[in-house]
Amino acid sequence: MHFGTTDGSNTSPNVRVGNRSMSLDDLYRDRARCARILASARAEDGHAWCECNCPQSKLVIRCRQGVWHLARWPGDRIGHAANCPFRGIDPGLTGRAAFSESAIQESRDGVHLRIATSLTTDLGTRSKPGLGDHHRGGGSNRHRLTLLGLLEYLWEESRLNEYRSGSRLWWGRCHHALVSQVENSFLGDQPLSEVMYVVPPFRKESAANNEATWNAFAAGLGSKNRRSRLGIVLGEFKDAAATSRGYRIRLRNFRKPIFVTRKLWDTLTMRFQSAFTSQMTAQGRQVGLWVVDKATRGYLRLSTAGIMATTQSWIPVDSGYELTMANALADANRSFLKPLRYQHCDVVLPDFVITDTNPRTYIEVWGIVGRESYERRKQEKQDYYKQRGLQLIEWNVSESIPEVPRLLSCRVSSRLSTEDAVTSSSGQFVAGLSSSDSHGNEQFPQATPAL
Repeated sequence: MHFGTTDGSNTSPNVRVGNRSMSLDDLYRDRARCARILASARAEDGHAWCECNCPQSKLVIRCRQGVWHLARWPGDRIGHAANCPFRGIDPGLTGRAAFSESAIQESRDGVHLRIATSLTTDLGTRSKPGLGDHHRGGGSNRHRLTLLGLLEYLWEESRLNEYRSGSRLWWGRCHHALVSQVENSFLGDQPLSEVMYVVPPFRKESAANNEATWNAFAAGLGSKNRRSRLGIVLGEFKDAAATSRGYRIRLRNFRKPIFVTRKLWDTLTMRFQSAFTSQMTAQGRQVGLWVVDKATRGYLRLSTAGIMATTQSWIPVDSGYELTMANALADANRSFLKPLRYQHCDVVLPDFVITDTNPRTYIEVWGIVGRESYERRKQEKQDYYKQRGLQLIEWNVSESIPEVPRLLSCRVSSRLSTEDAVTSSSGQFVAGLSSSDSHGNEQFPQATPAL
């Protein structure tokens, strides 16, 4: 599991390893010493302890590719303190709860995932392009993740759906966080790193090593014994150029073009049309899980994909209106979270949550006007906020976007909890909550079916 944040703003908790107590930063500072300490503790005690809270929480001791590290104990997602890097997203702010344990199963050796897309094909059977993956609205299978659901899972576990006031995020930091998560995940019992390649940032000094890493990964793709093995490339879409048979796709920082039939590309751009609007292509990004196979002549062919729209700061968004709101929040210097549905439309979540206020402030972007079912659901969500005394910012897109107060200075919690009181620049607190969990956080309905 990921054990750090993308902007370095986490408080380093004290951990107890064997009979030693030290900060997490101190533990990791000397990797050789860290390996000796953790290897000894795993052999003698079997685990370590995080001292961020009382009672203390167990930590898993792992070694991946020769690198020793600590990870969150299976199932202990919210037992840690607000600013502890081992704390997970609060259950009421994620679509993860809509899935059964067979889809996402935490264990001491990592997280075991099941997806709806097969990564092997029988050469005697010609499957339809994109078979096994579905649009967000088709995510009724609680036992397997679609590609988009898998991408959102990796994004959330890597804490990339959080924007922190004053942070500057670039692809190198995204890559580091995603690789950390991939290396601690499995598809079934197969290490996810064996079937997923996360495109690294381009650096001249590391270009040769990146090329060698890709070649080693690509060597496992292609046909063998009448079976074709596919792989997943995680990267940002750059452009698509027409060819005589379809399109040639380019990903940023990735030298290998990916070829796709016209029919499949038209299907994908329609399925994920919110990612390819004119506003999104001009102002946002498109990140995808691109399932590829290797042709006999060595070039890459696209089999299917799951594509997610994000802001320039890599915060996922579901529409151009959400892109506008996310940019307004960033421009106002606010720290906020984008809850992810894991492709489930029937999960009730706010569009954004401002996390630098105590209590949190919820944001709803009402993007559809005049549809009876939408208006009914809108009213019921408004009633929910009102009955619980929650702070709510609403934007009816037929009107001008509401002004988001700029945060000039504040003490920002680096995790998604508000145990520590955070004041605005005027020193005033936002009104309190009427219903909270043991950490003082409002419990938004978890994976509640559409009302």
